[in-house]
Amino acid sequence: MRATYKILLTVGIAALVGFAAIAIGYEPADLILQATSDEAFEEDFARIPEVKIFIEEYPDYGTYHYADFSAWKIIGYASEINDVQSIHMEARKNVLSQKVRISAGCSGPEPSFAFDIPHDQVADFLRSDGCLGERK
Repeated sequence: MRATYKILLTVGIAALVGFAAIAIGYEPADLILQATSDEAFEEDFARIPEVKIFIEEYPDYGTYHYADFSAWKIIGYASEINDVQSIHMEARKNVLSQKVRISAGCSGPEPSFAFDIPHDQVADFLRSDGCLGERK
């Protein structure tokens, strides 16, 4: 009987700590996001096929990082193509479910942008979008 009470007490305390953490604004995903460096996320994201294509096609790219409240880590990638055009892509990965979403587009005289393009279409977009024109 004593072991049963210890287990119930431990589970109860863990539940109270969890509820208290959520009540003050910490969620399990926050802990993962805070404990993982941007470099580690970049290494992880570099294995996503569309990110690989972007890195290969546009080696002079820059990045920006952020996370949203619903456990998505987002890395934005951008590269200038010429004086008036640039290509950009956002890769999102949910740190809990590991689901990946990609959006990509170009800015320039005739901008285009597509959100959550199916993965097979993002690769085609990155390789052949009509707004790209001549590279520097």
